Amino acid sequence: MSGGREPFSVEQARERFSYDPETGAICHRTIPGSANNIAWFNRAYAGKEISYRNSDGYIKLKALGQSVSAHRLAYALYYGKWPNGQIDHINGDKADNRITNLRVVTISDNNKNKAKQRNNTSGHVGVYYVPALNAWRARIKANGVYYDLGTHKDMADAISARKSAELDLGFHANHGREKRA
Repeated sequence: MSGGREPFSVEQARERFSYDPETGAICHRTIPGSANNIAWFNRAYAGKEISYRNSDGYIKLKALGQSVSAHRLAYALYYGKWPNGQIDHINGDKADNRITNLRVVTISDNNKNKAKQRNNTSGHVGVYYVPALNAWRARIKANGVYYDLGTHKDMADAISARKSAELDLGFHANHGREKRA
């Protein structure tokens, strides 16, 4: 989810879950006055962390019959409202849901804090070798626009052009880091 219609209210979430902003853990709460048919559930799971890691590496959980991203729920539990935008894991660790690691961003801003793709061959985001020119090309995409940063005989010059453009366009210092497992 990236804003818009949320699965349930923050009040419903706070009745059922607790959040530790220091660790990022979301745990079950007992539900006072809950029906007897779910009382066993409350006793068995109260205080226990609830979550699973999906195939993309994000922590998810089942809540009120729906799958919810733990980082979005953590934000809602802490701030008392659902985030209006995407949640960026600042350090790039999709499982680190400590409140100090979460920030609301636009899609464009979230793309300015991406890890280097695994198929990158130059070792630097936006820098690649063009054999026909016997040169290194640098380019960058920001706010939906591609910028050609020129071709360079020296790879270091191409890297420098890319880093300079990242600074000018407000990219996060973590952009281009190695992907986490």
